[in-house]
Amino acid sequence: MKARNALAMSVAMMLGVAPALAGAALATEPRMAPAAATCTSTVGPGIPPPATVASGIPGFHAAWYGQSGYMTLCPGDTSTATVAIYNSGSRGWVSGVLGEVAYLGTWNPSPGQDQPSVFGGDGTNGSPSTGWPRYNRVAIQPAPYVGPNQVAWFQFAVRAPTTPGSYGFYIRALVEGAEWMEDYGIFWQITVPDTTEPTVSRALTPSTTKVLVNFSEAMKCSTEGASIGTGANYAITTPNGGAVAETITATANASCTQASLVLSNPLVLQNQYIVTVSNVQDSAGNTISTAGRSASFTVAATEIYGLISSRASTLIVRSENDSQSLGTVPSFVLDSEHRRVAAWVTAGGVSELHVRNVIGGVDSVVGRLPPELVGRGLAWASDDGGFAVTAAEQGDSEGLAIVLLTIDINGGGTFKERHRISRSGPTLMPLGWQRARDLVAAFETGPGGYNFGYTVVRGGAAAQRYETPFEIIGMEMSPDGTQVLGTWVFENAVKVWPTDNFETKTTLASPSDRFATAHWWPRSSEIVSMVGAFNGAFYNRRVERWDPATGRRTISFALPDGGSLGGQLTRPDGTAVMVPGPQSGASTWEVHELATGNVTTIQPASEVFLATVILR
Repeated sequence: MKARNALAMSVAMMLGVAPALAGAALATEPRMAPAAATCTSTVGPGIPPPATVASGIPGFHAAWYGQSGYMTLCPGDTSTATVAIYNSGSRGWVSGVLGEVAYLGTWNPSPGQDQPSVFGGDGTNGSPSTGWPRYNRVAIQPAPYVGPNQVAWFQFAVRAPTTPGSYGFYIRALVEGAEWMEDYGIFWQITVPDTTEPTVSRALTPSTTKVLVNFSEAMKCSTEGASIGTGANYAITTPNGGAVAETITATANASCTQASLVLSNPLVLQNQYIVTVSNVQDSAGNTISTAGRSASFTVAATEIYGLISSRASTLIVRSENDSQSLGTVPSFVLDSEHRRVAAWVTAGGVSELHVRNVIGGVDSVVGRLPPELVGRGLAWASDDGGFAVTAAEQGDSEGLAIVLLTIDINGGGTFKERHRISRSGPTLMPLGWQRARDLVAAFETGPGGYNFGYTVVRGGAAAQRYETPFEIIGMEMSPDGTQVLGTWVFENAVKVWPTDNFETKTTLASPSDRFATAHWWPRSSEIVSMVGAFNGAFYNRRVERWDPATGRRTISFALPDGGSLGGQLTRPDGTAVMVPGPQSGASTWEVHELATGNVTTIQPASEVFLATVILR
C-alpha cells in the first residue's frame, strides 16, 4: 500500500493537482455569494482512499481513490469539489479522443444517469452555468493521458441551490463513447441551510376588517414573542405614513406561512394601505428583513387569484390565501382566462349548455341539445368562441357518449353534429375545437381512464380515427388548438402531435425520471410538468417547462428530495406554480412565485384543489 500511495502522489503531482490522502487537505475554500443573513459555507474533512484497489483489469476500469468532504453551502454559494479516480484497467485514458477520453457524468439516484443537475452544468437543459463540460458531464480528465495504475484528480464547481434542504449528488466515471466505469456510489452530501431573512411576500384583504399577510417561508407562530401570531407585531399605515388606529388580533395558519389579521375598525374599500411587520422570525431563527417587512395592499372584497376545490362533494371557489368559500360552481371546465365555467344543466328533461362567471354573474344558456341526446363531455374552443361537446343517446342505460358536436357561443344556440360512433364499448370525450381551421378533436376512453382511439374532424370531411396505445392519460389540446399532448404511462414519456395528425409525434422522456401528468403552459406552446426519479423515495424533483418545437427544457424550480410527485397547478397568467407540500401525504401546497422565487404555503381545509381561477 505504501508503494501504491507513493505512485498516486507522484502521478498527481505530474497531473498538476496536489493530492491529499489524509482527510482535511482535500477541503477547498468555497467562493461566497451575497447572502441576506450571516452565513458561512464550509467543507468537511476529506475522505481518504481505500487501503487497496484492483488494478490491471482488462479494458477500461476505474476505482474511487478519495475525495473532498461533504459540503454545507449557503444558498447560491459555489465550492470546488475534488475526487481522485484510479485507473484500474489495462487501457489508458486519452483526452480528446472519443471512445478513450474519461469524464465524470451525472448518475443515479440523484440527479440520475445523464440528467441535468441543480448543482452545476453548462447552462443548457435547465442547468446552471458553472463551467462543466456539458450539463450532464461534470468534469473531463485533467491530463492528456492517464495510464493504467495512475490517478486522475478531477475538480469541478458545485453551486448550492437557493432552496434549503439536504441533497445527495451522485457521479460516475465513464469513457465517453465507450462505457461507464466503476465505482457506482461516488457522491457528496450537500446541505443548504436556511439562512435567508424572511420577508412579507404580499398582503390582501378578503374583507374590510381582515388582512391576510403572507410570508416567504415558514415562520415562528406561537402566540408570544417573535411570532406571526402576535397582533402587537403588526401596524397599519396610510401610504404617506399616517398611523391607522387599530387593535389587531393575529392568527397563524397551520403551516406558519400566513397570518390572518382581524382589525378592530374597518378599512375603507378601495383605499390603499401598508402593513408593517416587526419582531418576527422564521422557523430557523432568521429575523425578518428590514427591507422586506412591509407590503402595500388595496382593500377589495376578494383577491385576484383563486382556486376551485372539491369540499364535501361540492365544488367551491376560494381565494388562494383564505379557505372561506366564495360560492359554488357546477364544474371546473374553464375558459382560457379561467374566469368562466361551462356546465351541462338539465331543464325540463333537456340538456342545456350553460356558461357563467367563476364568481356569480349572469348564467347564460349557450344552446339546448335535441331531446334524444343527453350532454356528457364538453371542452371550450381554443378561442373561447364555442365548444366541442359529446352526448349520449337518451335512454342508454350505460350513458356512453357516442356523438361529437360543436356549437358557437353566438351562433343562435344550434349544435352541429360532427361524428358518431357505435354503442359497442368506449365513450367519446372532446378535446377541443380550433374554429379558425374547423378542427375538432376527441378521444375514446374506457376502464381505468386510459385514452385511446384518437379522432379528428377536419371541416366537412369524414372523421379520421387513429388507433392509439392503451397507456395514454391526460390528453389535452394546446391553447391555440394546433397541438395535443398525452402522457404515456408505461413508456414514462410525454408526447405531442399536431391536432390533425396523430402519426407525427415529438417525445419528451428521461430514462430515470417519472412525469406527473403534463399540462400546457397558459397561452403558450410550452408544456409544464413535475418531474422526478424514484428509488424507494422521490429525488431530483423539479418543475420543468418543455418547448416541443426546440426541445429546450427549463427547470422552473427545484424541490428537495422526498415528498410526492403530485401534479402541479399553474396560475392562469403564468406568474406562479402550485405544487404539493414537501412531505409525502402532506396536507399543504406551495405557491412558487416565478418572478421573485418567493414560496407561500397554502393550508387546504379538508378539500382537493382542482383548478386555478381569476376572481376579478
